[in-house]
Order: sequence, then C-alpha cells, then structure tokens
Amino acid sequence: MAVVLGTGTRPAVTVNPYGVEYVIWRTSGGAIQITKRDAQGNVLLAATTVVASSVADDSIDIYWRLDTLYIVYRHTVNGITVVTSTDDGDTFS
Repeated sequence: MAVVLGTGTRPAVTVNPYGVEYVIWRTSGGAIQITKRDAQGNVLLAATTVVASSVADDSIDIYWRLDTLYIVYRHTVNGITVVTSTDDGDTFS
C-alpha cells in the first residue's frame, strides 16, 4: 500500500531498533522535512521542517546510531552539514 508523506525530492529513510521509521526529503523550497511512524504505520510526527532552507539539490541521508538520529546534507553555502537529534527526532541541532 502506497502512503503519501509529503512532496519533494531526495527521500531517505531509516528505522531505529524499536521499529520507528523516519523519512526525510528535500522540499522544492530547499528545506528538509521529516515524518515519523511507529512499527504499525501510525503517524507519530506529521511532516515537520528540520532544516528551513539552503539545502542543495543533492542526495541527503538519515541514519540512527546509539540512540541518535543523524541527517547529512549539503548546505548551499557552508558545505557538508550534519544535524542530530537525541530526543527521537523531535528536535534537531
């Protein structure tokens, strides 16, 4: 079954050890958005902006390691950038 999570390009996904799925994508305005679903497919976090602007139209990635989410992307001015979340994807810095 197909599920529409948002509109954009460069999608990436990771699943943590507890079965929570995180999907990110780049919007046409140069932002990164994320959505979070539990192992049963219920939406835990609707589409939310993680990076507001200046995301290059290159590949982006998300991964989970030791209870930390990492998003890697290329900022149009600053170059390769990593933002992290230690609260299950609720906030990034």
